[in-house]
Amino acid sequence: MPATDDAQHPRFSAASRATPDPDVISTLLDDEAVLLHMSTQHYYTLNETGSFIWQRLERGCSIDEIRSELEQHYDVSSEQAAQSITALLQELCAEHLISLADAPSTDTTAHP
Repeated sequence: MPATDDAQHPRFSAASRATPDPDVISTLLDDEAVLLHMSTQHYYTLNETGSFIWQRLERGCSIDEIRSELEQHYDVSSEQAAQSITALLQELCAEHLISLADAPSTDTTAHP
């Protein structure tokens, strides 16, 4: 699990992956996504950018992969893309709509 500054502000790396909570169902309406958390019966609406990010979370993309796609699709800087992703992921975490996990280590050296 990624380190957290507190419960509301998780920290994550570019290689982290966020996965939708299994209790969340989503649908696309025009350029927006509507999310329903079945356990809480709360629903949420994501704007076009949020919907773009959510679709990539559902595909299992890493945060870095999402950032790269966001840069290209919306012609924004890496910093702008990262800020948008960070803000949305923090909100989604706070509402228990996603789980964040660090990517598995690629360290192949033997450890005693």
